[in-house]
Amino acid sequence: MTTPFLSGLPLSQQVAAHILRQQAQRIGERVFAVCGDERITYAEADRRADRVAAALHALGIGKGERVALLLHNRLEYLDLWFGLSRIGAIQLPLNTAYKSAQLLHTLKRAPVAAVVVEDALLPELETIIGQLAPLKALVVLGSAQPRVKHKYLFYKDIFSGTPAPAVTVHGADVGAIMNTSGTTGPSKGVLLSHAQQYILGRNIVNDMALTEADVYYNCFPLFHNTAQAMITLPVLLTGARMVLVERFSVTRFWSDVRVHGCTAFYYIGETLRILLKSTSAADGAGSRLRIGWGIGASAADFTAFASRHGVEMRTGYGSTEGNVGVYLPHDKPNLASVGDRKSTRLNS
Repeated sequence: MTTPFLSGLPLSQQVAAHILRQQAQRIGERVFAVCGDERITYAEADRRADRVAAALHALGIGKGERVALLLHNRLEYLDLWFGLSRIGAIQLPLNTAYKSAQLLHTLKRAPVAAVVVEDALLPELETIIGQLAPLKALVVLGSAQPRVKHKYLFYKDIFSGTPAPAVTVHGADVGAIMNTSGTTGPSKGVLLSHAQQYILGRNIVNDMALTEADVYYNCFPLFHNTAQAMITLPVLLTGARMVLVERFSVTRFWSDVRVHGCTAFYYIGETLRILLKSTSAADGAGSRLRIGWGIGASAADFTAFASRHGVEMRTGYGSTEGNVGVYLPHDKPNLASVGDRKSTRLNS
């Protein structure tokens, strides 16, 4: 079965929530995401997004307003991303490792209408929430009660049966504010349109030759564009399956890959180095893993992993602001660089 989302999709439709709705209609009973003991189909993901969109609208959240998300990897993160996309609100993902000063910097730089926070991550937020502009809602996912005077709601209590009104959301609209890593100073917020994320996802599909038969292992945080545009969106675009875990674990990696039949994964240089050092060819034996995409690996590690496990490796160069503009050629890769010096045409 071919996917209709990889060519000729109008700019107006290059929106994750629009694509989810169409995939739910096409392949609704196919599993979209697995997280621990939970799994959701494309149709269920679409219904969950509608519920979140309705709940947020009932809280007074409208198109163009920002909602901060402070959550670990979990299915509710996907619900919130797609639900916000459906009503034209803007997600502001927050790094779960942020301390109070970083949270304050980020939330004062980009004032938000609401914050959705996992109860385990409340302590750092509680210390600075009084310094923020008034919120329309503080929503807690879990059962711990915030130790602040601010009015709050539990996530499980925000849902009602009233659907959100139809909102026109265009691919050119801003869909997310992604924070940079902050290696050269305080993190900066990057405005990403829905279409910018879509284009990156589409290009990764093409570079990895992903299909509906693939199962993509996601151990990267959903507060980063890697997990959203380079893993989740390629899955959504192809009708594939995503296996979502909270974080990378060297002791769990190969067992997860085998149990779930994963065929694709994303790496960074450090994860590849750790896997090469701490696991063997026997650990990967019997897996269906066929391809990896990532950045930052040394030429030696890149080659060694491919040789040890029979996995095709892909890489490129880019940034949060500019997507991946240069991809390593497949036929004659020069591991000292990326791209092809004979060509200056970017994948757009």
